[in-house]
Amino acid sequence: MKYGRQYKIVIYLTLLLVAMGGCTKELPANTDSPGENKTTRIIFNSSDFTKADLQTPTDGNEDGINTIDLFGFLWGHDQNNGTLKIMNFFHQRVTGKDTIVVESSYFEKSLRGEKGKYTNLYAIANRDFANVNQIGSYASWDKYIAAMRGKTNSVVAGNQAFLPEDEALLNDLISQPAFDNFKWDHPIMAKKIKVEGGASTISMPLERLHCRIGFSFVLTGNSSDKITIDTIRIKKVNIKGYLFKEENLTPPYGDRFTWGYKPSSVKFMRDASGVFHSQPLSPGQSKLTMCNNENGALFYLYSFQYICDNEAEASTIEIWVTSESGGDQPHTRTLTAPLYNTSGTGTKKHYGLLRNHSYEVISTINSTTLELENVTVETSDWIDRGNTDIPEFQ
Repeated sequence: MKYGRQYKIVIYLTLLLVAMGGCTKELPANTDSPGENKTTRIIFNSSDFTKADLQTPTDGNEDGINTIDLFGFLWGHDQNNGTLKIMNFFHQRVTGKDTIVVESSYFEKSLRGEKGKYTNLYAIANRDFANVNQIGSYASWDKYIAAMRGKTNSVVAGNQAFLPEDEALLNDLISQPAFDNFKWDHPIMAKKIKVEGGASTISMPLERLHCRIGFSFVLTGNSSDKITIDTIRIKKVNIKGYLFKEENLTPPYGDRFTWGYKPSSVKFMRDASGVFHSQPLSPGQSKLTMCNNENGALFYLYSFQYICDNEAEASTIEIWVTSESGGDQPHTRTLTAPLYNTSGTGTKKHYGLLRNHSYEVISTINSTTLELENVTVETSDWIDRGNTDIPEFQ
């Protein structure tokens, strides 16, 4: 989006900054306004997020924001040869807030007064959760940030110190947090946007890098029958992913894994009225949803993004079900379905698993025949864009 308003920067302020050796014009974390200078407020509020599949509690705060890091690279045309170059870099971190205020000149001019064309903004919430310990040749976040600030000083002095690779190091980062299949508390979230011109307010909603998959069951048949959900597996999931790219990781980082879970001993199958049931289960109850505990926090499997071009390459859900009917021998059957969505959720068409999405497998099983009367997989953005069904189990 382009913004028409342009703000003038007093020349003596630039000279003063050069004399003081300042590399950027960052605001203190607790500052909401820098006085007479024009400012831009960037909002990362997580209130837009919804539990789109089920309005129930989860273990951990999956919407929680502890810290936010904002990185910016201002690009513009070189006054001598007209080529695009990085003119400025800035970084700011806040704790316990969902808003950062910066000077609007970040989006308009370099510290030397050169006119900028656009600014690439990168935001990371809960950076420490990302488990990123190396940024290119830089051994830590602090070393990377210090190096970029040093290059900004060099630009102010009249030298061209930045290379496109300096921004690419950030854009190409891979996250592999400690993987907990039962709760993610204040998980890593990120967003990248391109801003042209200036603005008084910028909305930058953050997206979780992972998706989550929950399971529910509707049982029909004789009330005396018994059904046990033996095993649930998801093939082709990722335990790591890009922070800013909505792409698959390539080898050696793109290896696919299989997550398996045996819920046969779980006593936390909750019906629609809030009553918990243990396995084996009997038909006649309302939809039963797998929970982690008696507080009703849902059970989820988690994965980073994995998308593909066709059904054959899609992630797959497998469920092993055992039924006991009357005095007959128990029968076990494996139910399998690819995860794909040809119509897309919101504006995203996809096969496989998308970041920031909730998936819920709802299986309607006849306990007597051990047949699938109906099985769907509902998928939604965490940002509420409506539900779309994935085709039935095969």
